[in-house]
Amino acid sequence: MQFPDTGSEANAGIRNMRPHTLRVGDRVQVVRLPPMWSSPGFRVPADTRRVYDLMISRRRPVRIKEVDDIGAWVHLCVPDHRGRIIRHYITLDDGCWVRVPPRKRIRSSLT
Repeated sequence: MQFPDTGSEANAGIRNMRPHTLRVGDRVQVVRLPPMWSSPGFRVPADTRRVYDLMISRRRPVRIKEVDDIGAWVHLCVPDHRGRIIRHYITLDDGCWVRVPPRKRIRSSLT
């Protein structure tokens, strides 16, 4: 599958990003809906679309929890309107995420 080159720096990293290249513990950020979802006749459950929209709007990275034959799984915990924690387990599709660089460690200067 070829991805259009939008010229945007955020979307430039999307090309060549496939879920099978991820490992458990990697951090990724979902930046758009998967391109295959806009294909004619492709149906996506409303709940799945809501979770992807939530991940995009939060603009926070998620950590890969499991990688299997289906793809890379993420675990997302968000509060609902009553404050209860709702847990979502979802796989990442091709072309919707970018890898987040690891955090820099701050060494304590206790000597």
